[in-house]
Amino acid sequence: MTTTTPETVRYVDGRGSVEVLRVSERCSIFVARGQLTERLAHAIGDEGRRIVSSGRAVALHDWSGLTGYEPVARQICTSFMVEHRRDFEAVTILATSALVAMGVNVANLGLGGFLHATTDRDEFEALVQRFRTPVPNAG
Repeated sequence: MTTTTPETVRYVDGRGSVEVLRVSERCSIFVARGQLTERLAHAIGDEGRRIVSSGRAVALHDWSGLTGYEPVARQICTSFMVEHRRDFEAVTILATSALVAMGVNVANLGLGGFLHATTDRDEFEALVQRFRTPVPNAG
């Protein structure tokens, strides 16, 4: 199921969810909960393509609510970043699950250390505030 407003898009598939908060034309926050499934990974890629169409993008992933992921979901996200790495100014992932943090670190090896992973909520929130600007035509 997908629900959409000008500021948010929410994807739910029964095992997990991803809520995309559109901070600006080129920056989105991805709040993931439960299991990151193949379908949810594709949804993240769709939003990633949207924000890179506006210039060098910023993706802030709050994955502190993820309990795990399907291996294919990690592969989809990693492949997307390999393909679009030059289109991003920054990608930060807040992960508190050891399994999710391990997956991020494995993916980051293939990306040459491009991803910034953190377990520090305050650091993550500071980045959110840094990139927050109004979304044009968002009501």
